[in-house]
Amino acid sequence: MKMDSRIDRILSRVPLTPKLLIITLFVWGLVWGILEYLQSNQLKKITDIQLTHLLEQQARENRIRFDNYVMAYHDMAVLIVSQKAFVDHVRGYAGFSDGTKGIKYHTEIPAWLPDASVMRHFVRIHNAVLIDGMGRVREVYQGTSGIVPRSLLPPSALLLKMSRGQSMLTVVDGVPYLIVSDAVKDPNRGDTLALALISPVDDDFLSASQGVISGRGIIALVETARQQVVASNAPDLIPAGTQLDLLADRYLITSKAFFDWGGSEMLMQFTALVSKDELAEMGRAMLVEGRVQRSFISLALLMSFAMIMFWITGKIHLLTENIGDFSHNILNMRLPEISTGRDQLRILEERFAMFKDEIIGSREKLKRQAEELLREKTVYLDTLLHSSSMAVVATDLDLKIKYFNPTAETLFSISAETAIGKTVSETKLDERLDIPCFEKIINDSDGDEECISTTINKTAKGEQILESKVSIVKDAEGNISGLLMITQDITERKKAEEQRLELERQLLHSQKLESIGVLAGGVAHDFNNLLMAVLGNLHLALMKLSPGTPVRTLIEQAIQASNRTADLTRQMLAYSGKGMFIIEKLDINEMVKENASLLNSTVAKTAMLGIDLQPDISRIEADSGQIQQVIMHLLINASEAIGENTGVIMLSTGEMECDETYLRGSRTDEVPKAGRFVYLEVSDTGSGMDVETQQHMFDPFYSTKFTGRGLGMSAVFGIVRSHRGAIMVDSVMGRGTTIRVLFPAEAL
Repeated sequence: MKMDSRIDRILSRVPLTPKLLIITLFVWGLVWGILEYLQSNQLKKITDIQLTHLLEQQARENRIRFDNYVMAYHDMAVLIVSQKAFVDHVRGYAGFSDGTKGIKYHTEIPAWLPDASVMRHFVRIHNAVLIDGMGRVREVYQGTSGIVPRSLLPPSALLLKMSRGQSMLTVVDGVPYLIVSDAVKDPNRGDTLALALISPVDDDFLSASQGVISGRGIIALVETARQQVVASNAPDLIPAGTQLDLLADRYLITSKAFFDWGGSEMLMQFTALVSKDELAEMGRAMLVEGRVQRSFISLALLMSFAMIMFWITGKIHLLTENIGDFSHNILNMRLPEISTGRDQLRILEERFAMFKDEIIGSREKLKRQAEELLREKTVYLDTLLHSSSMAVVATDLDLKIKYFNPTAETLFSISAETAIGKTVSETKLDERLDIPCFEKIINDSDGDEECISTTINKTAKGEQILESKVSIVKDAEGNISGLLMITQDITERKKAEEQRLELERQLLHSQKLESIGVLAGGVAHDFNNLLMAVLGNLHLALMKLSPGTPVRTLIEQAIQASNRTADLTRQMLAYSGKGMFIIEKLDINEMVKENASLLNSTVAKTAMLGIDLQPDISRIEADSGQIQQVIMHLLINASEAIGENTGVIMLSTGEMECDETYLRGSRTDEVPKAGRFVYLEVSDTGSGMDVETQQHMFDPFYSTKFTGRGLGMSAVFGIVRSHRGAIMVDSVMGRGTTIRVLFPAEAL
């Protein structure tokens, strides 16, 4: 341990740059040696594989060129025998099949061969021989290759094959020859004459077959059976007759075999050879080139590393200074000065250690401050919630209560100790709150995070209206952890709003009715004055006419029409409240009984009128004529609702105690005071009314009948309003309508 600490102290005194440089040089030398070893072996393998592949490819190409060269000889033989000069020579050949004549030799190009100007465009003809159908040589052309082998001149099986037009690669007198022949037949005598081109397969032939192309290396034609070189394109290096196995030490050899042409038993193969000395020299050159490239790459990497190293050390130095400045200016602590002769990383490590300790201390201090602040905020928030005028209740997802403020205790009459830890159902809060609102916000997939509901509860003091706003509570990870409910008693506010709305409705309706009433009253009053003048004059005219005059009937009809018109004006005046009426104490039951026959006459024949009078009801203070109009118009309206169908109309009377809530349902614009009322009710089993019809049924001139004037129910409205009464309407489509008219009962 002492030795390690001593070494560590020594290394800490060495600056970072020299240490990095030493490490870099060591790593570079190690990598260089490994690359040298791997590259040398890999290069040898790659070179051997590539050269073997190239030699095989070259052997294939050499064989293909050799085949093409042989085919050129064959094509030339076919071309020669098809020329006219050769055919004419065959036809004029005397004693074609006579074997007594000897062989004719030519040293110049004979007539049966193309001219020299033509011959230079084809492969070189070494020897050309004419053979008859018996396999006997007749004529011989000796070209540049010397004399035809003597063993080919006497008749033989080989010549017999040649006379039939065959090509072959064979050995004659120990020398390989290519013999290509083609025959032509004399049409007159039926004899055949064959042309045979004979070429020795020697070094020149092999070179000519490959063409004059440099860089092909050494190629050789080898006899397969004896593995002996027959010919090569480098006879000075590999002469004919050399055994192939003797060349294995000096050359890399690749061979491609092929069969002979014709009937010879001879097998040949093409061989490509590359000197191993040349391969070794090539490998050394490639290694040298690789070392040169590695040297340049290594130099570039070293320079790049040096630049990066200086940049990194500069950044480390700057970071060390920044840490010192931050520690001094922010944390108010002194760190040791930077020494240029020490390892910057070690200095940075020491400063980071001190910096870490200071941060840990600061974090603990901040943690204590945060906890203290949290306690203060908790106390402040708890104070706010305790002082809130709204009931605040917090629950978990199972609706188990976690918080219950004092206002909630007062509002729900439950102590916090009793409520906390229990569910809303156990504390019976579900009877006073909208629990589906809780479930909706928990299970809602639309992303709503709050739900507002209003519940009405019956208490000993009357109705209690509670408005609750339920919101979700999320934890630090964003998951729903519970619910927060804020509830307030809005009973008084709702009452105030209802009163305000009722006043606004009454004001608007009264203004509308007042406007219509002023208009209707003014028109009816003026029209009634004019009508009285008309009626007076009609009565005066009727008095002056004798009883038997025909004009008297017309005047009586005009008086009746004027009286009906006067009834309309009285209805309009009744609606406007400007009609003249006499207030007296009336018994509605007696009025119904006295006008029973008149009431029956107003009902349609298809309807049956029933009367149900509650005995001993109080009297009312009203105008009897106007009350009679109310009864008549209600019965007429019920009869028209039944129409041509059969139905029942029930006229009922009674007395009841009405509170303010019930009277708010009145269709009049002014709600009467609560108390005892005498009512007159007419119900029918007619078609009933929809909501829109009910809203306009008391408007002047509104009628659902084609012949209706729309003044009957508006007159009822005006009369009831002027008597400070109320009108209740209950109608269902298809089942009928019930209209109850209430008048204040006489005070006892």
